[in-house]
Amino acid sequence: MNRHRRALQQIAEARPAVLDGAPDRPAPHFPDVPLRRAPRPRHRLALAGLVPTVAAAAIGIAVVLSTSDPGTDLRPPQTQAESPTARSVLLAAAAQTATGTQPAGAYWVTKTEQQVRYDVGGYTVLARIENETWHALNPGVDDVSAITWLGAAPATAADEAAWKQAGSPTSWESVTPDGRPGRQIAAAPGDRKVEEVPPFGFALLNRDLTYADVQALPTDPGLLKAYLSGLDPQGVDDELLFSLGAQILTQLPVSPQVRAAVYRMLAEVPGLTITPSEQDAKGRTGVGVMHGFRNSDGSTYEVKLIIDPQSGDLLAMADRQGSTLRLGDRFSDEAPPKS
Repeated sequence: MNRHRRALQQIAEARPAVLDGAPDRPAPHFPDVPLRRAPRPRHRLALAGLVPTVAAAAIGIAVVLSTSDPGTDLRPPQTQAESPTARSVLLAAAAQTATGTQPAGAYWVTKTEQQVRYDVGGYTVLARIENETWHALNPGVDDVSAITWLGAAPATAADEAAWKQAGSPTSWESVTPDGRPGRQIAAAPGDRKVEEVPPFGFALLNRDLTYADVQALPTDPGLLKAYLSGLDPQGVDDELLFSLGAQILTQLPVSPQVRAAVYRMLAEVPGLTITPSEQDAKGRTGVGVMHGFRNSDGSTYEVKLIIDPQSGDLLAMADRQGSTLRLGDRFSDEAPPKS
């Protein structure tokens, strides 16, 4: 039941633990996730929104191994008169990504902006947090996280009207879905805070991964799907596959060939929909690829990946709680910042 939420929860947990007087973990909560063990705190990227990160990815039953050459351009023939589909968009992104080379460095440096919606009682505010993380790739070296609280404001024009009606407050206490008091949220931006954090590495579901493990992920979409199926004794359905694919794209320093394999694997997930011209919260234009999810109470929601098909870059991941904007990632041998 909704096993994909474990992957979404890991994406959410990658959103930073932020500043004094601001939300301590600006991430959506998935209350019915049957976590098998308490997750250790991890400072990893999301979608993004993850949110976000970017936003998410699944299989479920028998696994069919692909015999295709992972370097082959698998895009179907398409004329200019044809409308794009989720499959054609993902295969085009894969073709652009597969030709890249994997850089080297002592750190994988990621930069994201998290935008998270909070119910503050009567209206919604949108909080923004910038997170630059230096993920140490050598054993025994700490990660470094540089976090800036960018502030919060009413999310829509209707929310702004309600905010003015409430006296235009400059701080709020969020309200949880069950009506309890939540987090303190400040309207004003805060200072950048830099801290060293223990090197927790990387993970997929309940499996911890070293950097070497990440580099060894399959570059064939069928073999990658088989690997992901082995992460859960119950198997992996389409919802979980989509969640895991998003997690790989937003949280792991994989090679361009593995990214291409993820796109090709997701291209075969049924039921994906697209918005051909989609802008993320930074105004960057791509194509929105969406997958619908069903909660245990029967309600539904969508997770969206915003992809630039010309470059193959994942720009953002968005869901009903907000979005994770990917602002760049690189490998570096430089020393991380101290302040």
